[in-house]
Amino acid sequence: MKRPVQVSMQLLESRRNRAFTLIEILVVVAIIALLIAILLPSLTKAREYTRNTVCKSNMRQVMLGHMFYQMDHKVLAATQSSFYLRGIWPPPDPEASPSPDGRLKGVTWEGSRGTSGYYAQPYYTDARFLRQVPQIGTIYRYTKDEDIYLCAADKPGTADETPQGGGGNGRLSYSMNAYIGCKTPEELASFVYVEAVSNVPLPGGIRYRSFRFGERVVFAPSQLMYLFEEHPFDNLNNGYPEGNFNTLYDRITTRHSPARVLEDPKALGRTNISFLDYHVESRMYPARTWADELFTEFGQPTKGKNLTAFVLGK
Repeated sequence: MKRPVQVSMQLLESRRNRAFTLIEILVVVAIIALLIAILLPSLTKAREYTRNTVCKSNMRQVMLGHMFYQMDHKVLAATQSSFYLRGIWPPPDPEASPSPDGRLKGVTWEGSRGTSGYYAQPYYTDARFLRQVPQIGTIYRYTKDEDIYLCAADKPGTADETPQGGGGNGRLSYSMNAYIGCKTPEELASFVYVEAVSNVPLPGGIRYRSFRFGERVVFAPSQLMYLFEEHPFDNLNNGYPEGNFNTLYDRITTRHSPARVLEDPKALGRTNISFLDYHVESRMYPARTWADELFTEFGQPTKGKNLTAFVLGK
């Protein structure tokens, strides 16, 4: 008769020598694969949500800089179009006339001069661009943080024709409504159309809106769009690296829950927009949504005599 100690030792030895069977290994691998398949979409969504939250927070902080600027100067900060449409172009070169203490001083909210060829591509390696944007912008004295001018999902690189837009310029993700600079909030309360316009496209190009001659459009501060996440391919990282969201070239990017197809108006992606009352929203739009389509949503004129009257008050 074997003693209990000998039996226990034999059992222990047999367990040590026993290997996993192929079926057991495959079962474990299948379970791991199943868990990954279940958790990966959730992790991806969590990452997108986190980046979107950081982006909205950054935009809010930039808007606080705009708010403090407006409180001190009684008007909104200037954009490049603020000068161009008033016949003041090009704006002064900050490198040519520094302050007595050697500091550079810009004239636009984000500090970019916005003239062709002034900065060299790629912008995220150009010393002049990195020295000026956003540090010499007119609101930087209130923000004092370069990082908040960038979306968390916007990384330096080459811009491309995708809903996300590829890489950015490394300094600026946001653009300001080009036509509201240098105006008081009271001047932006309403606008009377000086000529009729018909069938102006709305986002997606499926629906349209028209405005009669003499029609007054009232702009609620909570509806007038202020800052946008601009698509880097057309200008922000592939032409004029400026924060000047205008109706000639500019459109949004949908970095957050991006649309899968660029040309499909029914394929929506998420972008962040701030408003004249300084709040920020995440909204769903077709990937290829242009500035004039967004402006038309709340009644802001986009071209011709109406745009001139809106900017100059004539």
